[in-house]
Amino acid sequence: MKKNFKKLLMNANKNNNDEFIKEIYLNVPHYDMAAVAEGLKESFMTEPTSLVLTDDIYHIRLVIMWTPRIQSNEDGMCTFDSHAFSLYHNDEKICDWADGKTAEEYNTVTIDFKKIQYRINRIVEKDMQEVRHSGVNLDDPYVKYWMTGRMIMAPVVPFPIELLND
Repeated sequence: MKKNFKKLLMNANKNNNDEFIKEIYLNVPHYDMAAVAEGLKESFMTEPTSLVLTDDIYHIRLVIMWTPRIQSNEDGMCTFDSHAFSLYHNDEKICDWADGKTAEEYNTVTIDFKKIQYRINRIVEKDMQEVRHSGVNLDDPYVKYWMTGRMIMAPVVPFPIELLND
């Protein structure tokens, strides 16, 4: 079994990890990112996967990666129930967090989601301070709404009124 696992890893590296790791994108307001991440802490995948929580208004991404955790050194079996988190702002990596990689070290309580959310909130607050001091027109409706910290991207789809009458 251990040989099969090593062969799988070798093939994954040879095929470039872009094809090996599945990425899923989800738009989430920055102020809810840690709550969504915490809700996923007990989840697992059957293959290497990363979930990218993204707030395109404030240019923040929280990447959650399911990483392998060796269950037994004797048979080489692993599960994808260990997590790693990376925080990005303006496509620049800000911070990483990870839980244990071995069965003995594995403990999702080591991840402090309140600290993750605090870090995200501080990034948005810093951006708002920069805008306030940049000389931009603070009376512009778009800027006013952006400065609330609650602006989200929502698709606007026309809804025919005649459908409401049926």
